[in-house]
Amino acid sequence: VYRCRWGIEQFFKDCKTGGYHLENAKVNDSRFLALVLLIALAYSWATMYGQQMKHLGVEQYAGRIQEHHDKTPRQSDFSLGLYGHRWIYAMELWADWARHLIALKPHKHRYFQRGFYALSLMQQAL
Repeated sequence: VYRCRWGIEQFFKDCKTGGYHLENAKVNDSRFLALVLLIALAYSWATMYGQQMKHLGVEQYAGRIQEHHDKTPRQSDFSLGLYGHRWIYAMELWADWARHLIALKPHKHRYFQRGFYALSLMQQAL
């Protein structure tokens, strides 16, 4: 029964501590409704992006690699989408520095190439 409810539990976690911290918002009633509408739109976008990343097979790079023994996902599609978006932003911000550091380890080039391939798939999912 709990496995069937897992998606709802992930949604509550995402709205509370996993991204939006909705319980800490100190707004009046009308602003709260606007905030919930904005969260619903952003949550839908991030969830669809996370699902697209899963479809492309990128979740092993942008999410936690190890899974539970019962194969219950450790991250929701929402948190996977957010993490992937942060990964893209960080690589755009630090790309030159990262390439300089990569040049210091030529024997690890194959692993870096897999990471760049995953990054291109994440950008394709957007």
